[in-house]
Formats: sequence, structure tokens, C-alpha cells
Amino acid sequence: MIAEACKRHGCGVPLDRGNVLAGNMSHDLTAEVVRSLDARMKSVAVALRRENTTAPVDR
Repeated sequence: MIAEACKRHGCGVPLDRGNVLAGNMSHDLTAEVVRSLDARMKSVAVALRRENTTAPVDR
């Protein structure tokens, strides 16, 4: 999805916005990529792992 959006907009290198010091932020493709992801994935299965929250016993 990211590569497709970059190709449509003629991007050279996709970068995380947090890693950009300066530039034309009007070329931010985040919303377009999120819409594409939402359209392709109707749901996501998540398996939660329970952590051991029992305190150690002093002996």
C-alpha cells in the first residue's frame, strides 16, 4: 500500500514523518495509506498475552 501510494505520487523514498527535519509536509501520504489499509482489512485479530502479575514470595 505504501509503495502503491508512492508510485501514484511520484515519491522517491517514503519516510516516517517523525524522521523528517524539514520538507514539504503537504506530500504526507499517511491518510491515503490508512484509507487503503482500512478498505483492504475489515478486521484484525489480536491475541493478548497475560503477563505474570504474581509478586514473588519471600521465604
